[in-house]
Amino acid sequence: MSLSWGIEHGLPGQLPDETAIAAFATIVHKLVNQKLIPTAINFVNPAPADTSVYEDFFGCPVTFGGTLTSVTFPTRYLMLPIAHSDPGLRTLLENQAEALLRALPGKQDFQNELKEALARSLHEGTPTLEHVAQRLALSPRTLQRRLADLDISFQHLLDRTRAELARGYLLEGNLTLSDIALLLGYSEQSAFNRAFKRWTGQTPKSLRKVVT
Repeated sequence: MSLSWGIEHGLPGQLPDETAIAAFATIVHKLVNQKLIPTAINFVNPAPADTSVYEDFFGCPVTFGGTLTSVTFPTRYLMLPIAHSDPGLRTLLENQAEALLRALPGKQDFQNELKEALARSLHEGTPTLEHVAQRLALSPRTLQRRLADLDISFQHLLDRTRAELARGYLLEGNLTLSDIALLLGYSEQSAFNRAFKRWTGQTPKSLRKVVT
């Protein structure tokens, strides 16, 4: 399996790429509590004078000057158990994934890309049309036109996605209202409370009381 990214938006520079791959290797090591050796690593930036420090750190061949920054590793690594698993978090993320899949009907490629872009924007706290359009490599006007072809507005799509996620989080019961507001891209819980009441006619707290 290979994780990679290109240079469509320009060269990221030596520090961001090398830090990203080094952080990935370190995080994976902590997750499975053992050192995993990649098969190969490639950077798009020119090779430094001494490449041995890279191979000593990663424990695999490291090349430079390619068209992609990439790290490749055996697929069997995907089957390794996580040392400190969190079943509650897994359930939460699965519920979120299912809610996002329900946010738009149909199987069209654009709709799937739109769901993914919106989900990422929510996670980053920037669920705006401009940010989603940028992720889709579209202009905001083009995205609005394509949404019009689907007979849906961006705000309606955003509200529907947030409402689906909010219900899942509230039913799960493991998150505070402040946590849920943050996950949905709100800077304040009060803004989430007002939005949820507009979507459903009831407050988040009242729904949670009914469930519990």
